[in-house]
Parts: sequence; structure tokens; C-alpha cells
Amino acid sequence: MFLSRTLNRCVTAALTSALTFVWSGAPYAQTSAALQDQQALVFADQVKASLLALEDGDRDAPRDHWDPQYVVDQIGIEPADLYAWVQTNVAFVPYLGALRGAEGVLMDRVGNSLDQSMLLAALLTNAGYPTRLAHAKLPSATVEGLWTSLAAARTAQTAAAVVAPKNASLLDAADLYGLDRNGVGEVIDKTNADAAQVFVDLAPNVGAASAALAHILGPAGVVEPAGTIVAAAKVALSDHWWVEYQDNGTWTGLDLMAPDAASGALVAAADTFDPAALPEASEQRVTVRVIAEQLKDGTLNQKVVLEQAMKPRDLLGTTMGFRHFPMAWPQDWPQMTPDDVQIKLRAALYAQTEWLPVLTVGDTVLGSAGILDTGEIDPTPHPVNPFVQMTTAMIGMVSKATDVLATGADNDQLLAADPELDIPRPPRAEGELVSERLEFTISRPGADPIVTSRDVFDLVGPDARAKGDLSSFTMSGQKALDRSIAMLEESEIQVLASKLDPDFLIHLGAQSALQNRPVLDDLSKDPFGKLPSNYMELFSKLTGLPYALYGLASLRFSLNNYSDWVYVDRPVVVLQHTRLRRAGGGDFLAGVSLDIVENGIGVDPFAADNAFGLRLSQGVADTFAEAAALQQIGTVQPNVASVFAGSGQPGAGWIALRPGDQPLLGSVGWNADAKARMAQDLAIGNMLVLPAVPTAEQQIAGWWRIDPATGQTLGVSATGHGQAMVEYALIIIIETMMAAAQCALEASLTKALEKTLAEKAAGADSGKATGAGVKAGFEQAKKDVGNASLRNRCMALGMFAGFKSLLLGFAMHAIRTAGNKGYDGSKPADSWERNAINNARNGSNTPGRPSTPTLPGIAP
Repeated sequence: MFLSRTLNRCVTAALTSALTFVWSGAPYAQTSAALQDQQALVFADQVKASLLALEDGDRDAPRDHWDPQYVVDQIGIEPADLYAWVQTNVAFVPYLGALRGAEGVLMDRVGNSLDQSMLLAALLTNAGYPTRLAHAKLPSATVEGLWTSLAAARTAQTAAAVVAPKNASLLDAADLYGLDRNGVGEVIDKTNADAAQVFVDLAPNVGAASAALAHILGPAGVVEPAGTIVAAAKVALSDHWWVEYQDNGTWTGLDLMAPDAASGALVAAADTFDPAALPEASEQRVTVRVIAEQLKDGTLNQKVVLEQAMKPRDLLGTTMGFRHFPMAWPQDWPQMTPDDVQIKLRAALYAQTEWLPVLTVGDTVLGSAGILDTGEIDPTPHPVNPFVQMTTAMIGMVSKATDVLATGADNDQLLAADPELDIPRPPRAEGELVSERLEFTISRPGADPIVTSRDVFDLVGPDARAKGDLSSFTMSGQKALDRSIAMLEESEIQVLASKLDPDFLIHLGAQSALQNRPVLDDLSKDPFGKLPSNYMELFSKLTGLPYALYGLASLRFSLNNYSDWVYVDRPVVVLQHTRLRRAGGGDFLAGVSLDIVENGIGVDPFAADNAFGLRLSQGVADTFAEAAALQQIGTVQPNVASVFAGSGQPGAGWIALRPGDQPLLGSVGWNADAKARMAQDLAIGNMLVLPAVPTAEQQIAGWWRIDPATGQTLGVSATGHGQAMVEYALIIIIETMMAAAQCALEASLTKALEKTLAEKAAGADSGKATGAGVKAGFEQAKKDVGNASLRNRCMALGMFAGFKSLLLGFAMHAIRTAGNKGYDGSKPADSWERNAINNARNGSNTPGRPSTPTLPGIAP
């Protein structure tokens, strides 16, 4: 009934890969000018053909995992047929409140009765019927009867297989559009091989680390009883919703928990609601707050600058952006030269006294109050920043211009720091802005709110804050500079209400490429030419995806062999930060990090006896997936998962701390702020697993945090920020600033600079560089960026680099669910590697699987 999923998926995935292949310049060697002119024509034709093929493939690909109208177009408008389709394709999972909505239920094909009913209502509405949602509480006898039926259905479930993006249809599609068949095949072959390699490398580590972590924890003692989980599931089952539709003036009930469409509702309705106007008590929500903290008269005062509540189901396929607009940015920024950029940049950072924080959701910009450096709130800020009038995307790119390295003067000396930066001064009487944080509150019916925060900056520090005595606090130029640099941070906030279907991720990548079509067309006209004279205007039109965020979403469940026994029952919140820090006296390092804020999950109540281990295993997989997603765009700093797995025997030398063990923190070898963060975690009831005597690498990586009741697990960094980070030291000369920014992920600029710094910069690991190292890198960068044959392809590659991470996740999912060709034995594999592949291919998705999973070595 649906269009061929295999063919159209291949058209979409493969032809977006073809764009990567075309822009990489693989068919085009550096040749004479005459040959380059000829090749440029071929190049432009290939780009146009790729975009046309991509547009056709995305338009014609099945959309039944996110588009209700598509389902209606395929199934028809008969209510009984639409009812049967939902009842056949969607499984019940217990939780309270509207979370997924119609599109979210389509996405991962599960939901509670409210979300399932919202899907059916959306289908009926698209079919032309007025609808409403009906609600009542089911009697206990009805709940028990449904429970028995659900248990029987759960045992017989079989997951659908995903086809790997490599087959004859794919290459036939390339031929159809006149694309390089071999080139497309090479990209897809490499994607499949990379996916298999990630799986071979990481999936066994997830299992081994989970078992080692459980062993170190020992008996948890306060584990949530299985009976409590089952009881909560039955409460969710009793909160019953169904659909009523109107036809010829008559309202008819369609209850998805009933045997069939003709059976009517299981119980009489107590209330009815418009699907677009549910009561607040029936909604799950995420509220984001920006909170500034002022130190005045020795007291810390917190002020909410910005607050926005969001329904998770409204954020499917989009992210919220969080950034600040500096109110006094230099008017002549585009005219700066390599010789004066450091002076002007530092002056600009020193000069900032007010910032406007904003949240962006699609085209909506939220935020109207500024924050002064005194900590006061300015309700009517008046920016003098010329870039504020530009698009949000443009402002973000201009902010990235601060990824600059000083050229240095002395070839043998470390770059000199400003000696006046560290001179202390007392806080001003009118106040000091000492911290800002993002706070997230997850509200769910029948549950206490979950409140989590992330610091944008904190000049006080966790240790001093915990002690409470701020009489000795001083300000300095360095602290003011740190604050100003932190305000240039940009964060993409992803709120997930469901697992994301692999097809949907490919669709997002395709849409991202198509949205940039005008830019690609302009660049493809002269791929070997100079940077366009209107590059500032050109790049202001660019749009993109936070690929690392979506890469994490696609990988986190694929790395967990037990993910079929867990499901999303609350909003999952993940951040992607782009931030700066200064190293030595003059260079700015740009870091991209992932930061899982909330990863709580529901456990299949029919596996409630293993709930602790299932949650622990998923948390370990999440922490490994953080690093794996970022590895697709660069070299990742170690996170707690990698150092834990790399301890010889996983977890060797690590200890467990329980609530009440705060006095033991005095004997562990961590700094005062890290210990203060640990004490906070212990005080709210978490267990921690950490190295008692951490190495420098482990100090960076952090520790494990585990809820002793539920098993919810996450790797936590010592800074309170993301567990995984890719860090770049980029040399950006202003004339080619945007070209280098777009090349950051793929081009020779980054690779040459990383190599130079690694070989020639003394103390690079500590963030300091010599003048010799910086100068060498600067000259290499100018040479690479100045190469006419690289420049425009380089810019486009930046846009497509991240798409490979989505393809990687797609292929990983294919390997795990269907055993499609990926790891083929070409790499010598230990028995545990072979077992991991076999388990991933066959273990958790075969018919007749046991009603509860077996988790060797992972138990409460």
C-alpha cells in the first residue's frame, strides 16, 4: 500500500551522500586552468543533478513515520480503516499526560491512550471529520483484563527491520540522475563500514561497562520494587482516552483499547476536549528559564530574565536556540585584519556591559530584557550592535569569528597574557553579574517536577557557593573577560518526545541540503574561483542542523542491546554547546560539546524485575553515544565512558559513594569545585562512581551518577557541562572567515592546524602554545584557505559533513535491527565482538522472545 520504502529511502540517503562526494572534489584533481573550466561545468551539472534527485527522493519517500496526512492519503478516509491502521501499527506503553502527540506516535509507534487517540484524531481530522477527545477513569476490573491482553501481546512482538542504505536500487537511482555511480557507492560503502566499526568498537563496551558499573555499585538497597512499577503502569492504563468523531450530525466513539471499531468505548465519557485545547493537567511540559545571579551587599540575588514553557510534541524535528546578543559589538568588525584582530577582539570583549539573551524556536525569537554587568535587568535594551538587524543564523556565524589564534611575536616564548587581567578588585557597590544559568523544569501529570540547570558561567564557583561566605570574593579583568566570552556561547536545545525514526533523520538531512540550494547553486557556478564578493550576504542565508544532536538521538538506542525494553515516557533534553575559551595569552579555542540534561526513561512493566539494570544500561549507552556522535565531526576529548572502559579492566580503581558519604570526599584527589558538585549530587540522593585517585584525563572526564532507586545513569563532567567535546583551534583571517568556518569539520585547514599544534606547540594539552607553533599554523592555514581549488568546495563540505553522522546512525540501526551487511568479518574479532554483532542482529527482535530480558552481570 505504501510506496517502496527501500527504493525511496535509497534515493534520499544515497543522493545526499552523492552531494558529499561531488563537493569533496574526488573526481577533480588539481589540474590546469583550461581543464578546471571544463571540470567546473561538470561539477555544476553534478550538483544540480544531485539536488534534483534529492528533491525527488525526499518528496516521494514514505512519510508514514511523521506525517498524518500521508497516512490518510495511503489508507483512505474511512474511519474504520484508519482505526484499524493505528490499532495494528501502534503499541501501548504506560505514562501519564500528552507527550508525543500525533507525529511522535507515528515516529516510534508507541504511546499511551491519550497520545494514540491524538494520532487517530489527527487522521480523522485530515480525512474531513470533526473530532474530540473523550476521557474517563477505567474501573479496576477493566484494567486487569487489559493488562492480561497486553502481557500476551508483548511476548509476541516483532520489531520491523530497517534496510541498510546500500543495494542495487540505490545505484540505479544514481544512474537515473546521471550521477557518478562508483562515487555514490563509495560513500555508502564507507558509511556502512564506519557504522559497523562503531558498533564493533562500542556495543561490547556498553555491555562490559554496564556490568562493571553494577559490580562496583553492589547492592543498591533502595531499588524501586517491581510492584511499584507495575502499579504505576496500571494507573496510567486506567487514565483512559479515546476519540469521538462526527458524521452526519452523530458522534461515534472509537476506542483503540477496544477489540474493534464497532465495539464503541470501554466506558462512558466523563469529559470531552478539543484535541488542540487539552487541560494543562493533562500535558507534559518543559519550561526553560534564563536566570541571572547578582552579587550585591554580600548577598546573591537570582533574577529570571527569560521564561518559556513548551510542549515537547511541538518540537519534533526542531531545536530551540539559546544565545546572547552583545549590545556593543564593533561597527567595523568586517574590516579587521590579521594584524589587529587580536587587539580589536579583546577590546570588544572587554567593552561589553550588557547582553540580550534570546531563545529561538523556528522563526520565533523570544527575549526582550537585557542583563547588565552589574546584574541588574534592563527591560528596554538599546543595542548598538550592527549585526542584531541581521538574521539569527548570521549573528551566530559572526560570533564564530572569534575562533582566532594570535600570530605571536617570539618564536620561543609562550604567548604572553595580559598582566593586568588578574589584578583583583572588590565587587562594585551597584552589584556584579556573577553567574547565569539555563534551568529546565520537566512537568508531568502525577509526578514531581524534575528541575535541572546548566551554568552559562559561574564566577563564584560551586565550592565558594556551598560554603556561603562571599566576603572574600573579588572581581578582576580576567573574570570579566571570562564572563564576556561565555556570553558568546551558543546552545541548541533538543527536546525529544519519542525515539526518532531513521527515515525522519534522513529527511531532515535532505531538507537541510535543499534549504541551502541557492547558496550551493552560487558556489557551484565557480567551484575553483575566489571567495564571492558578497560572501557576508551569501552566508547569512545558510541554514543547518545541529548534526551532533541528531547523531546522538540516532545512536543512543542502537548501542543498547536492551533498548527494546525501554521507552521514552518523559521529555529527553540534550544540549549542543558551541563555546569559546582562551588558551595561553592569545588563542581562542572553539569547543563543540554534547550535554545530556535529562535522560530518564520508562521501563517495560513486563520487565519490571530488571528495571534498575535496564535503566543503567541505557544511561551507559547514552554516555558512549555522546562521544560517538561527536567523533563524526572531530577528535573527541575523553568522557567518563571512554576512560571507564579504558581502565584496563573496566572500572579498575573506581569507587562508589552513596548518599551520606560526603565526609569521604576529603580523601579523594579531586579539586574543590569538583568535590562540591559531588557533594550536591550525594545530598539529593544520588550514588557516584569515580576514580579515587584520578589521572589528569579522568579529572577532565568526570564520574558516573546513578539514582539508587531507579537506576537512571549518566556520565557527569567535573565542570557540570557536556560529557563529550570536540575542540578546535582555528585560524580565521577576516577576509576568508566564513570559508574557514564552513571548513572547520572537513577541510585541510583544521587538519593542518591540529598537526602543527600537536608537533610544534609546547604544552598544547594544557591549552598553551608557543609563538613558533602558532605562526606555523597560521601560515599553513593561509596557504590552505588561499588555495583556489579548495575554497568553495570547502565551504559546502562543512554543510554536508554532519549529514554523514545521520547516515551513520541509519546504518547502525539497520545493522542492529536486521543484521544487514555491515561488519563482515574483515576485522579480526574476539568472541565478545562476534557475540555483540550476533546479539544485535538476532537477539532482541526475534519472534517468541522471552517476556523479560536477561541482563548478565547487571542487577540491582
